[in-house]
Amino acid sequence: MLELKTEIIIDESAEKIWQVLADFKRYPLWNPFVKGILGGLAVGEKLTVQIGPPGKKEMTFLPTLITVKENHEIRWVGKFLLSPLFRGEHYFILEPIIASTKRLTDIITVTVSFETGQIASTPDKGSRKIEDAH
Repeated sequence: MLELKTEIIIDESAEKIWQVLADFKRYPLWNPFVKGILGGLAVGEKLTVQIGPPGKKEMTFLPTLITVKENHEIRWVGKFLLSPLFRGEHYFILEPIIASTKRLTDIITVTVSFETGQIASTPDKGSRKIEDAH
């Protein structure tokens, strides 16, 4: 499993930070890697996510939202490169530190399976079969 994790401490209320995270249309304003996100903010919603590092070719993913906990977490999962061998998960977790100070953690994981049914580890669910993760 490959994991990319970043954290930032923000001196703001969870509600104000959530407003930014929940507004998919404005992601390109604060994240140059994200070119656009289309879809609603509800569990089971299919998203269209366009990403691309500055100056590189854009890629489009079609993940499904699996977690939406207001003022706390957004999580989506999908196949990478349109293959069941690559499973990608992206999530934001908002945690209180003190008073109005919050930690925002942004995590992207990619799990590769070379055999159908190989066990994959996911942070929130423990181990489960790849085919059960779709």
